[in-house]
Amino acid sequence: MSFTNNSKDGDEIEEWLELNWDSTWCDPSIFNDLLGWLRRFYDSMKIKASKEMENRMIETKQQRGTIENSVNFFSREMKSQLLKHLDRPGWKHESIAYFLNRLGEEVAELCNAIESNQPREIVIKESADVANFTMMIADVYRQRKSRQIK
Repeated sequence: MSFTNNSKDGDEIEEWLELNWDSTWCDPSIFNDLLGWLRRFYDSMKIKASKEMENRMIETKQQRGTIENSVNFFSREMKSQLLKHLDRPGWKHESIAYFLNRLGEEVAELCNAIESNQPREIVIKESADVANFTMMIADVYRQRKSRQIK
């Protein structure tokens, strides 16, 4: 028999013991002691499980906040880089081959910035450039979903 978390104050445990206890096993006072111990153990496990669940919820909330902060920061960087090039015609009609070529160039610029120990602002800018080209590829695929993409 398994005991669910829905049982109230160990009632399910007590019911099981009453149905399955054979008084020939031992003295009924031992039954009462065992029942008391099981109730305390069951209650302590409920408390422990509740605290563990609460801790997991707090950790998840913190992780979610960290993810949101990182994505928000980086999306602002991406937008900032895109806004510097408003004079350009955009990317809606470019080929995937063009994007892959430019992406390779931007990755090389990012690697160079990292390897030459450029200031973090430069590395962030180059990272945003790389991300923008991958975003453009995704956007073209999204827009051209029903047509053949070259």
